[in-house]
Amino acid sequence: KLQGKMHVVRCGPSKDGDAAPQPSRGEEKKPFKALHPLSSATASYKRGERSSARREQNPAQKSNLLSGYPAAHSALARSVIPLHISRRSYTHCGGVDWRFRGRFGSSLLCCGLLCSSPEAGRRGRPSGGQGARIARMTKAATLDYGARPGPLRPANIIRNKFPTYKNGSNGIVIKLADGPEMPPLKEAVAKETADLLNRRQRLSVRELAMKFEKGLNTATLLSNEVEILAVQLSKRESELLQQKEEVTKLAKSLKQASEDAKRIVEEERANSHIEVESARNAVQRVQQAVREHEKLSQSTGKQDMEELKKEVREARRIKMLHRPSKAMDLENEIKILRKTFAEKSTDCVNLLKELELHKRLKDKDNGPPSFDLEGLQCLGSMLRIVALSGGSPIDLSNISIQWFRIHPKGSNKEIISGATRPVYALEPHDVGRYVQAEINLDGEIAVAKTAVPVDPDAGLVDYVETLVRKPETEFNVVVLQLNGVDQPKESVHVLNVGRLRMRLTKGKSVVAKEFYSSSMQLCGVRGGGEAASQAMFWRPRNDLSLVLAFETCRDRNTAIMLARRFAIDCNIILAGPGDKTPW
Repeated sequence: KLQGKMHVVRCGPSKDGDAAPQPSRGEEKKPFKALHPLSSATASYKRGERSSARREQNPAQKSNLLSGYPAAHSALARSVIPLHISRRSYTHCGGVDWRFRGRFGSSLLCCGLLCSSPEAGRRGRPSGGQGARIARMTKAATLDYGARPGPLRPANIIRNKFPTYKNGSNGIVIKLADGPEMPPLKEAVAKETADLLNRRQRLSVRELAMKFEKGLNTATLLSNEVEILAVQLSKRESELLQQKEEVTKLAKSLKQASEDAKRIVEEERANSHIEVESARNAVQRVQQAVREHEKLSQSTGKQDMEELKKEVREARRIKMLHRPSKAMDLENEIKILRKTFAEKSTDCVNLLKELELHKRLKDKDNGPPSFDLEGLQCLGSMLRIVALSGGSPIDLSNISIQWFRIHPKGSNKEIISGATRPVYALEPHDVGRYVQAEINLDGEIAVAKTAVPVDPDAGLVDYVETLVRKPETEFNVVVLQLNGVDQPKESVHVLNVGRLRMRLTKGKSVVAKEFYSSSMQLCGVRGGGEAASQAMFWRPRNDLSLVLAFETCRDRNTAIMLARRFAIDCNIILAGPGDKTPW
């Protein structure tokens, strides 16, 4: 307990209410005596050395002497005097056991109890009030610390010099104030706290700077990512715009296709109306003929009447089924017209040939023999070279022959590669051009030329235009040659002509399948033969060539024209070997 400027150590019961320890049996209960700091210094110093030796021999017995004190007593004792407890009895204070021994500075010793005066130890008894205070020792002060002695330490670790004491009234030792006092613990703690706060603030500013730099780097990275995303977004927008344009183009093409479909439907409807009207006219003519026939049949017998009835029934049937009858009538008319046209063209050709012959006879009486081309000069027919001289027959198999195409508006000749036989089958590429054959007779060249340009097959162009609307068209063919090697003619193949490619199959196996390309060649067979007008040469790629035979000449020409039409849509021109003029 601190009273004024005087340090007082009072021993009493602890907070837990424990009484002071009792002396052992055999010892007489004697009151404790206080050890004055200035008495028996030498003996105490020797005893302290022996205690220190024992502590060094047994380090495990070291302990804190003030661990059992209350908090206030322990703090006060630590700030004033560190104590060492021994079991030895001292006579200078009149005590028995459990003596307190403290060292002030480096040499002064005392018991640490409140003795009345330094002479009290010599008297051997404390005063009455002091004895009462000694009896109220705490539990921590009465514990046995002899087994765990500690080293002697300076009495005051804060001060740099020994404190000054004097005897006061009633035997109380008074410590005089010397020099300026140390600042209070609260102020020291506050100052240290302020210093720590300042250091923390400085550290926090540095951390803020580091965080700012990290944030700046992160922001830079984010800005770079944002720029990259912006570039990607612009690319995506351009792609979307391009897709939008493509969709717009596709919509326009679909709209155009729908308009074309509507136009085609309207045309077909108009054609059907025209056919119906023509059928009605035909029925009317038939009815008129029936009426006239009825008038004539009145003069005839019953047999004529029966025939007229049959014709009337036929006319009625035609009237009810006007479209099939119209188709039959058209076919009959077409056959008749073809026959008539062939006859007239033959007559015309013969007349032209006679005129040409007369001209040649007038020009050259003793020249080489004359030759002419025999056959219809229209698509689907074959031209044959014949000699016009009345002498001995000429064998053309050993004579050099070459066929040419000549444009009607010019004199440029286009050689037909591979056409070196006396017979040549016309193909769609020859339509609208003159065909000429040059015969080399021992250095003299004779010429045989068509009188008129080659005419197209009647109705073939319209038929091809109808097939163009379909995505694919199939033809039954027979493979005659494969890479120049003759093949058996028993198996039937299917030639598929599509918009983008041609395919030759046999059942489920595919023989050839190629898209239209500049390396593909397609033309009629030019080597002659009886089936040359029905045969087609096709080379889908450089390492494969085929000679295909169709069922009819019309199918062969249709397949060639259809394939060339689809190839033109793909910006490809299909022609034969050596052909340069586009179809």
